[in-house]
Amino acid sequence: MPGPGIRYLEATEQERGRLVEELRRALEGVKSVVFAYLHGGFVDREFFRDVGVAVWLGDLGDRRLVEVDPPARLEARLEVPIDIRVLNGPPCPSGITSSRGACSCFLGTRP
Repeated sequence: MPGPGIRYLEATEQERGRLVEELRRALEGVKSVVFAYLHGGFVDREFFRDVGVAVWLGDLGDRRLVEVDPPARLEARLEVPIDIRVLNGPPCPSGITSSRGACSCFLGTRP
């Protein structure tokens, strides 16, 4: 269970589906997103701290459009922390490469 100062969230399957659809719509608006997948607690646990999303970009110049803008807008609207990380840029400080959790691809490869 959560320790002091750590906020864990819980969502029904319907709420999780709505969050995934909101993320999908936001990332579909960025043409350089090749694929995106969910990882971490949101995918494989009942309780989670944030919604972890990993993306692969065709154009790393769009990094800010992915890591900063969508999470800020979505967090304000959905009241759930969103953590979007670009996989093919400079080393990722989040340790995503060592993620043990399941993943779920929700935005597939674009032509």
